[in-house]
Amino acid sequence: MTNVAQERYLARLWCRIEESMMRVRVGYVLLSLLVSSGIAGGQKPSSGKLTLVFEGNKVFSEEELLRITDPCLENSRPRVRSDSEAIEYCLRRLKLSMGSKGYLQAVVGPPREQEAENGLCLVVPINEGLRYRLGEVKIEGSKLFTSAQILEMLTLKTGDIADVESLSEWLNERVKKKYADFGYIQYSVDPEPKLHLKTGEQEGIVDLVVTIDEGKSIHDSVHQV
Repeated sequence: MTNVAQERYLARLWCRIEESMMRVRVGYVLLSLLVSSGIAGGQKPSSGKLTLVFEGNKVFSEEELLRITDPCLENSRPRVRSDSEAIEYCLRRLKLSMGSKGYLQAVVGPPREQEAENGLCLVVPINEGLRYRLGEVKIEGSKLFTSAQILEMLTLKTGDIADVESLSEWLNERVKKKYADFGYIQYSVDPEPKLHLKTGEQEGIVDLVVTIDEGKSIHDSVHQV
């Protein structure tokens, strides 16, 4: 599965998770923040290198976070129009990386500018939140395959860390390919997570309702013609 397809799925999943949370558009904040620094619009900071510094992180060390953002910034800059787009993209990837480790409500706050000796420094607030484990998974809308057959393709089991990237691979690679093998190339899926947290517990549980739209089989279309 391409990075674009994976991001689209994870973005839909995250929208479900954050329906009740206040959301901040990092891109807008970055644009207004960086215009005065000459970064927006594709310009590079004249005084030196752009660096990220994290604050508030308790689970992941700054070194772990930079191992994600530094290569991402380096690789994405040639493909985007400005550094602000690269930062927005890489902070989104950072959030998804934390989600792959079960931190489904991790918050990457809007960066703020801080002067540094060798260039511009952006301080990024981090709040990992609690880690979630996979609870009950229900399948709805599937007619070609039984729920059991679809769940057999899921590598995660109840009680495992809720890895959103593994869930993405399950629904957008293995299940999608299975449907395509039978001619259902219009297959689409809508996952709806339900988060549960008991008072005093250090970890939460996420149940998942997966609604599948099989579409029409290309074999049916051929017969109709």
